[in-house]
Amino acid sequence: MDIEQESLSLEQADRAVQAARQASLGKARTLRIGFVDSVIPRLLPQILLRYKQQRPDVDFYLEEATTADQLDALWKDRLDFGLLVLPIGDVATDICVEPIFHGHMLLAVPESHRLATQQRARLVEFAGDPWVTFPAHYGPGMHSLILKSCAAAGFSPRVAQHARLMYTTAGLVAGGVGITLMPSLQLGISPPKGLRFVYPTGEGTPIPYEIAMVYRTADVPEDFLEAVRIVTQHLERELSEVLKSSIRNSV
Repeated sequence: MDIEQESLSLEQADRAVQAARQASLGKARTLRIGFVDSVIPRLLPQILLRYKQQRPDVDFYLEEATTADQLDALWKDRLDFGLLVLPIGDVATDICVEPIFHGHMLLAVPESHRLATQQRARLVEFAGDPWVTFPAHYGPGMHSLILKSCAAAGFSPRVAQHARLMYTTAGLVAGGVGITLMPSLQLGISPPKGLRFVYPTGEGTPIPYEIAMVYRTADVPEDFLEAVRIVTQHLERELSEVLKSSIRNSV
């Protein structure tokens, strides 16, 4: 074990002792939770509300962070739990990675786009459009997956603008800067004025969008993990029905 690993292990042990001491004194425990911004509108609020009803004695420290930053924070013991986007690379052996949400990417286009009134369109039909994407280092796995999907459709996206946050990206698309891919988690939420969703078809599709929870078993209560599983399963079924209905209506 190197010096950095030894220091982290000591910090984790000390924090575990402090948590046990707080519990014995009847003080609230704090869970440090990281999350990508795509879970903010639908998933995160439901998780927090459900668990707070079960355990009003638990407090939350919340931090919006990219997938890469969450993994780094978990490794350095600055977070207990994270909600991030797959795929990811190798992680430390004591960090659990559990996929919990399985969705798809949708094309987001400005309402003035030639295909904005279509429910479905082939991915290759957007080959000539300018694209708004997130920088690769914030989520290299997802970024690579998008590029591979476009390549399978026969093109490489022409990037007009980079944006890190989902809301920023949506606003740029609505403003006519370009098009993008957004997760099906956004279905059922009122998009920014001027934004339309189109379901991509053809070569390179469907494009998966998967959320995983990452954590160290010793740091997170099992009842919290179970609350996350229940909420995400319900939301996944709900969004699947919304997507199926949208596709049926387009036929």
